[in-house]
Amino acid sequence: SVGFYGEAGFRLSRNFEAGAEYVYQIYSYNSPSISGGQYNFALDIQKISVIGYYVIPGEGYELKFGAGAGIRIASVDEEIYSRLNYKSTGFGLFTRAAGLTPLGKNVFANLGVEAGYDLTGEPDRNGTKIVNATLNQNVNLNNFYLSLKLGITYYFQE
Repeated sequence: SVGFYGEAGFRLSRNFEAGAEYVYQIYSYNSPSISGGQYNFALDIQKISVIGYYVIPGEGYELKFGAGAGIRIASVDEEIYSRLNYKSTGFGLFTRAAGLTPLGKNVFANLGVEAGYDLTGEPDRNGTKIVNATLNQNVNLNNFYLSLKLGITYYFQE
């Protein structure tokens, strides 16, 4: 999957920062259906989180170590012969480490790693769950993840 994110933060002191983050994550899977036709599965997850960082500023770099939590909103489109939409809402926790290095005045390259656990649950459509026919179980979106984050950071400073 791939995720697109934006974060706004506020420096509370030299070594502490608080922020809010929005992530839009997408995933899709397509394959021929055993019964003929095409099977399509598309998952969109919106992650809205608050995060706190311990910051180690340095000469020409900055290291940030943080943890966060927030709401997870999932939407699943499953299509075999017709398209059906399923939804679920849950909660997630994560930890993150990031390194920043300057590219210009107030502009920094941001490279980070993140580990987290999302409890998004079993999506449903009016009480009907998605069933994995091979396992004869409801599809569950709870997951542990590791991710690499690449970005640009801009500091609004005087």
